[in-house]
Formats: sequence, C-alpha cells, structure tokens
Amino acid sequence: MNTIAKIGTPNMRVRLVASLTMLSLSSVLPINIQAAPIQAWEKIDKPTEEMKNWPADSQIQDGASAVALVNGGFETGDYTGWTLFESSGTPDFGTWGIASDGQTVNYGDFVFDFFGQIDVSQYSPGLPHTYTATEGNYLALQLQNGPETHRLSQDMTVKTCNTRTILSWDMEYYNWMGEFVPSYQALSVYIRDVNTDAILKTLFQTTAGIDPQSIPMTPFSADISEFAGMTVRLDVEMQVYGFYFDAAFDNFKMGCANLAGGVALTATKNGNQIGLELTTTSEMDTAKFQILRGIKLDNGGTKITPVCHFNSGHSPYICTDNVVGNTYRVLEIENDGDLIVYDEVTPE
Repeated sequence: MNTIAKIGTPNMRVRLVASLTMLSLSSVLPINIQAAPIQAWEKIDKPTEEMKNWPADSQIQDGASAVALVNGGFETGDYTGWTLFESSGTPDFGTWGIASDGQTVNYGDFVFDFFGQIDVSQYSPGLPHTYTATEGNYLALQLQNGPETHRLSQDMTVKTCNTRTILSWDMEYYNWMGEFVPSYQALSVYIRDVNTDAILKTLFQTTAGIDPQSIPMTPFSADISEFAGMTVRLDVEMQVYGFYFDAAFDNFKMGCANLAGGVALTATKNGNQIGLELTTTSEMDTAKFQILRGIKLDNGGTKITPVCHFNSGHSPYICTDNVVGNTYRVLEIENDGDLIVYDEVTPE
C-alpha cells in the first residue's frame, strides 16, 4: 500500500512518495510523471516553445508592492511580495518552491510550486539535497523537470544613501548541463524598467570560462546607487533549456554601504624614509587597504604608486616607504570590489 509522508511545516507542502519494497517504481510514480532523463533534454527552438508571456501570465503573490524590498528572506514561508513566472505552460517543468533550513529534498519528493499552485515531483540528479537558509528559517528554491524560463521579481523603490546603495543576496546553483550558454542555460540577476521590462543593469550573470558550474550558498552584492529614488524591478531569471539547473536564493537586502569609519593616515619624515600609520574605527564592508604614494610631476600630474598593502581587520596598520613622496593617501577596497580614495596627506 502506498503512503505519503509530509516533510517540514505545513507551509512547505513537501511530500515524499514511498512504497513497500515489493512494489516497482512504475507502480508508485503518478502516470503523468516520468523518471528523470539520464542525458540532456532534447535541443529545442526556445522562442517558439515558450507558450506564456511576461507579465500577462505571471503569478503575483500577495503583498507585492513598489514601496520597498519586502520578504527578502522568504520568512513568510511563501513568496509574499514577489512575482513568479514560468514560460512553458507545462505545469511540472519548473518549481518555485520554499524550503526550511536543514530540510532535505529527496529524489522523487513532491515540492509545492507556488507559480502553478500544484505539487510537483522532483527528479534532478542533484537530489537528495539539504538546503541551508542564511536568514531566518526559509529560503527560495528553483528546480526543473523540463526546458523553460523561470523568473522571480519584485518592484522596489531604491534607497538613497549618503555613501552607496547596495543590493545583497545569497545564492547557490548547480548547472548539470556542464556549460553556460547565454539565453539558453544561464542564471542572471537584473535591474529592469518597471514599465517596459527592459534590462537596465546586469548585477550577475553566469559566464562560460569565468563562473564555476556549481557554488554553495554564497553572498553576492552589487552597487545600485544610480537608481536611487527610482522604482525599478529586481529580477532573477533562469533560462534552463539544456538540462537541470538547481538553484536556491535567500537574504535579499537593500542598504547603504558602510565605509571604513574614522580613517586617519599619518606620514612622518625620518631621513630618507616615510613612516606611515593608518588607523580606522570600523571596517564592516572593507576587504583591503592600500597606502598610495604621490609624486608631483612637472606637467601638473601626480604619479601614484602603491607602497603598502593590508587585509582589513588589523588596525592600526604600520609600514615604511623607502622613497619620500610629496603626498600619501588611503585606498579602501570594498568587499564588492568598489574603490574608495581618501584625501591626500603631506608628510611632516
């Protein structure tokens, strides 16, 4: 006799189909679900295969608004505040699901698809997989059984900051096709126009030869300061047309960059050397520091040379320059790669 066991909270709606060992797999699987293919999906002409269109066929979840980024950690246990989209028209080709921290989804498990509002049996070669939330107890997941485009989006008003406005999120993925192909097998994070849906900025995109084929839950961040005060669309898009491409997302946040606080540089002459000391009071978003020597040129320019390099977290930073410069300044390297240059200091 077949049994169904529930996994996780009622909101998760993840169910495992089990059977007595004497029953064959074919007797357990629903008749309209096939076991996972063992090779890449048949190559298709993607544009003609897509039967649905954004935004007419999107699934707008309760609470969606353009006021601010809401439910970035999916702590409602669903997609409140987000808009979902799957393109193919085939209900079991994609699943926008929710997992709880530490939950394992096994091969053949049913996961509730919040786009189609149905339970979908999962056959990714990446299963079983245990999910890890990075904020609270829940995270978003994307699994597939066939070729289509998947989108997770939210319209938001970008915060105005005195420093820089940063969008951050955590993400994992595993590309079972083994290669990234633009518009065919790719994961992208965009800022889009809310009226035309045109791409305004690419925050992340899997790129062949650069990005690994799989990553564990990893933090990402991007500068979106140019959109300060504007209402834009945050959009996660997965184009999955070659083979399975498992992914999970959590902890979407928007905030102001925290530059190193209390940055102070002293440059002291000591014969033919310059003693340099850099002190800071906080370094929340800082990865590294450099101290730059400036030599004034006859043409009015300044030749800049890095003379000291430090990883953050060890203030005060002390070094010696064996060449006497006209000026010195601090270069702060942020975790997201942005560079901050501070005012010049003259040796005394």
